[in-house]
Amino acid sequence: MCTLIFMFISVVATGLSLYIQYMQLDKIIYWSIPIYLIAYFFLAIALSIIIFYLITLLIPTRKNKDKKPHFIYRFIIHFYAKFICEIFGLDITINGIDKIPKDQKYLLVCNHQSNLDPISTIASFYKYKLGYLTFIMKDQILKIPMVNRILKGAGFLALDRKNNRKGAQTIILASKRIEKGLNSIGLYPEGTRSAGPEMIEFRNGAFKVAQKAKCPIVIMIIDNGYRVKRRFPWRRTKILLEVLDVLSYDEIKDLHTNEIGNIVHHKMTEALEMRRKELKWLNE
Repeated sequence: MCTLIFMFISVVATGLSLYIQYMQLDKIIYWSIPIYLIAYFFLAIALSIIIFYLITLLIPTRKNKDKKPHFIYRFIIHFYAKFICEIFGLDITINGIDKIPKDQKYLLVCNHQSNLDPISTIASFYKYKLGYLTFIMKDQILKIPMVNRILKGAGFLALDRKNNRKGAQTIILASKRIEKGLNSIGLYPEGTRSAGPEMIEFRNGAFKVAQKAKCPIVIMIIDNGYRVKRRFPWRRTKILLEVLDVLSYDEIKDLHTNEIGNIVHHKMTEALEMRRKELKWLNE
């Protein structure tokens, strides 16, 4: 849908340009049509980003980071999440959504294969009305101009992995957002992309978020995301998202974070092995 909007704008703008061209030259230069279409398509995207950014400047800055994100920020995040999934040709299959808690916020943990993982998750959760979800992400991403303001305004949190004190502050802030019912938080215990089918070692300190927030942990897997970079733009990619289990707070409150990490890692590894045996397209 988002792509169609930009295509429609591109077609209309191209039509106007061809009309002006005809009025000035008394003819149409047909080889210019695809150039106009492509140029206006990307111009429409750029202008939409600028317009949305200017709109966010009208929203009063909230000094307290534990406030609910303004609906404008949430709309922008969902709009571009859907658009990026369309552009990269992601066909997302999501299973087990009935396991997600409906009456409380939670910590979502998942394996990490691609930069598109959080985007595909946010788009899918929005599509199935699974509640507002933000992520803890690398602080480098939140340093990008314009993107910085939008992501922070939407409730995304930066994690400085080189600074333990700042990392602890992020964990506390994330737990407060969940505890106050502002939004659910997603993170990747691996800390970085595996860029392949195998998971890497967990950074188990991430599970402190759930213990401090006294909330459940939703365990999810994603698969096939690592293939997108090899297939784009020539082939679409089927992505599997599956909610495996939910660990209640009572199940984790007395456990060490390493113990929680072992439980989650085992469930993910086992589920990934099973799905790759059952679903042929995960092995193509």
